[in-house]
Amino acid sequence: MAGYNETSFLCKSTAADVKIRYFTPGREMNLCGHATVASLYALIEKGRLQSDQTYTIETKAGILPVEASERVGRMYITLEQASPQFLPFTGDKEKLAASLRITAADFHDQLPIVYGSTGIWTLIVPLKTLEASQGMVADNKQFPDILHDLPKASVHPFSIETVHPESDLHGRHFSSPFSGTAEDPVTGTDPASWGHI
Repeated sequence: MAGYNETSFLCKSTAADVKIRYFTPGREMNLCGHATVASLYALIEKGRLQSDQTYTIETKAGILPVEASERVGRMYITLEQASPQFLPFTGDKEKLAASLRITAADFHDQLPIVYGSTGIWTLIVPLKTLEASQGMVADNKQFPDILHDLPKASVHPFSIETVHPESDLHGRHFSSPFSGTAEDPVTGTDPASWGHI
């Protein structure tokens, strides 16, 4: 997928219809939602798979069902992710804020900062305002020391204030420095982004 953080590689599987491996410039990832959807779309477009079926996809996050359906001349692909998991964030909030070039006062007062995973661990960081989200400049080289419980996790700040009134959340996704990238323009596997894909 040009312009995105992950590249997907399609492989034969003995356990599912298709096996997909995902790589960033820095490492292999367990899962990438957008690359999964794009891979399945490409297989259908090339006639290797058919629409209006559910397929199983083998990933390092488990075997996941993906439904492909065609309606009114458009292809719809729905990926069911792994069950969500959450862990508390025990790191230093001041250092986390500094790594994003905001202050701890920008963190939401009533929503917790937690690690979440539907296949890949990320730190979910609720913010008070859209302005704080838009002004962030992340120094992801600091992340492993701050995220000492899960040093390879990415960081996903979001606000309930949005650019578009029909949106529910405004999010950004900063990559782990181990990924070899800085910011992912889209994410669908982050628990804060459910329903994004």
